[in-house]
Amino acid sequence: MKTLLPISCIIAVCLMLVLLPPNSGQALFFDFEDEAQLDEWNIVSGAWQIEKDDANNSNVASGEGADDLILAIGDDSWTDYTVEFEANGLTDDIGIVFRLQDINNYTAFLIAPNLNLSEWFVKQGGAFDENVGNNKGDGLGVSTNEWHKYKLVVEGMQASIFVDDEEPFDPLEIPDGFESGGIGLRQYADHGHYDNVLISGPGISLSAGESVEPNGKLASIWGSIKVQ
Repeated sequence: MKTLLPISCIIAVCLMLVLLPPNSGQALFFDFEDEAQLDEWNIVSGAWQIEKDDANNSNVASGEGADDLILAIGDDSWTDYTVEFEANGLTDDIGIVFRLQDINNYTAFLIAPNLNLSEWFVKQGGAFDENVGNNKGDGLGVSTNEWHKYKLVVEGMQASIFVDDEEPFDPLEIPDGFESGGIGLRQYADHGHYDNVLISGPGISLSAGESVEPNGKLASIWGSIKVQ
């Protein structure tokens, strides 16, 4: 899995560099092969580390613990973005948080195979609302302990999710109060692995990682790739 996806990510970012107008956006890529990459993220809750995944024989971001577990990046200057990643729910659910404000306020998508459930939800003021947009579904063919590809597109007050290149739901109308915020890898009281996270969008600020020119060295973190 680690062999092919970075090639596709390189192609995607190269196309972005060619097609996007000047100063239109930036991109961040994390393959978690370098443990220092975890320092780019903020552990909002739970225990997070980089560990080896036996299935794909590569290093991944790993979250485990009780209650809400979130590994986040970004801030309230982030508005519109696309997040592509791979995830493996070792014990059950995995998810992606967006327009994150804090542990008690965010929007998210999750898949919980053991519950045969997939859905959008909102956590606001510490309370969960699982009925936003009435967008609920089954497990979408996802099982525990297997890798799948996900893509989240957030634009304006609308969010779209793709699972293995398929769009299972109509776009979510994002509730008022969530106009900006970072993203987070997330599960609830479970153990999950995440890999090859590519974040792109005009509202993304450069991270503290290395800035890489298109014709320059690709760092292990690929730290941040500035489109300019």
